[in-house]
Amino acid sequence: MILSIGLGLGALLAGSGVLYACIRLGQLLARTTQTIDEVERAVTAIGTPIISTLTHVDQITGHAEHTLQRVDNAVEVLEHVAGDVAKRAGAAQALVAPFVGGVGTHVSGWAERLRRLLLGDHVGSHRP
Repeated sequence: MILSIGLGLGALLAGSGVLYACIRLGQLLARTTQTIDEVERAVTAIGTPIISTLTHVDQITGHAEHTLQRVDNAVEVLEHVAGDVAKRAGAAQALVAPFVGGVGTHVSGWAERLRRLLLGDHVGSHRP
């Protein structure tokens, strides 16, 4: 009989311990749920400005890409113009160079004749 009472009291204490552990676990889970709810509210509150900022950044990158495309097109046009100018400058040089050379020859001949006229013919013969 004492053994039965001892076993009953032991089972009662073990059951009370399990009950206490379950109550504490329930309180812990309730606090965890509350903390998770607060974190969820904070993330939701932060999420809206972040989404707005990311949308704004996306718009800025879109504008930057458009601007870079326009700059690229302008550079291509300028490269084409520079190539045409270089071709035309080469052609102009090819046309003008013989004329300038001829003018130089004529001027030097005229200068020599004028020198001979003013200084006399014998001055040119003393040149080394």
